[in-house]
Amino acid sequence: MAAFALCVLCLADYQHGLMRPEILTPRPVTVIDAWKALALLLILIDHLGHYIFTDMPLFRVIGRVALPIFFFLLGYARTRTVPLRWLVIGLVLTGVDFLWIGQKGMPLINILFSFAALRLALPWIERFCLIRGWRIFLVMAACIALMPITNPLIEYGTEGWLFGLFGLALRRHHEDSAVMSRLQVALLAVIAGAVFVGVERYDYNFSLGLSGLLAGGMVLVLFGLMRFRPGLLNHQPHGWNATVLRFCGRYNLEIYAAQIILLAALGGALSGLNMIETNADD
Repeated sequence: MAAFALCVLCLADYQHGLMRPEILTPRPVTVIDAWKALALLLILIDHLGHYIFTDMPLFRVIGRVALPIFFFLLGYARTRTVPLRWLVIGLVLTGVDFLWIGQKGMPLINILFSFAALRLALPWIERFCLIRGWRIFLVMAACIALMPITNPLIEYGTEGWLFGLFGLALRRHHEDSAVMSRLQVALLAVIAGAVFVGVERYDYNFSLGLSGLLAGGMVLVLFGLMRFRPGLLNHQPHGWNATVLRFCGRYNLEIYAAQIILLAALGGALSGLNMIETNADD
């Protein structure tokens, strides 16, 4: 019901927005819309592997590369306010994780709280690195050093922050290449990607083949993000394609939350049916 309510509210708000006189003509699809839609698709695959196809680690490998996209966009953006809905949705999803894990262990604090903390920290980080861009490497080193403390407490801990720093560095490069060179930005991307692949392989015990696939996917995503420039898509989609991309761009967090709630409920129902069938066979 919570997921359904989220979807209804999003659709109602979206329809209301389209009906306003000043935007009767739908806005063009942006590059950010497209990246968020891609990230949501990857997250859906990841969550299918987490809740439904639990014996297929390939789903988790494919879904891993969604995380860098969201943190990167967060770091690149100029917005520094934290919407209340982030905290509310994060609290709900932490509860969903607690119900899913049951007695297996303590749930992690949802990633939305990490998003919020990063957004609040970014102004301080940016001021620290404003004149001397190389200082961002010190911040990245601090994030890596804190990972043993933060990762067991909150989803992705300061591991995800590395991609936020990458996004911030790329924006600084676009604004003033004398402060942040493209080589420095590329080095930040390589460090973030290498650390991420290593940590995820350890956490999920991926095989060598799956780890190679994860590394390959990470290279593709980082290569695409290195070429990131905000603005409109060069080739504008039309019809439902454009509507879906705009919707994903505007309501990405609500879609993320709804799919977790729905898949957790479906996964729990399937698990219960399997237990009933097992008991019947015995």
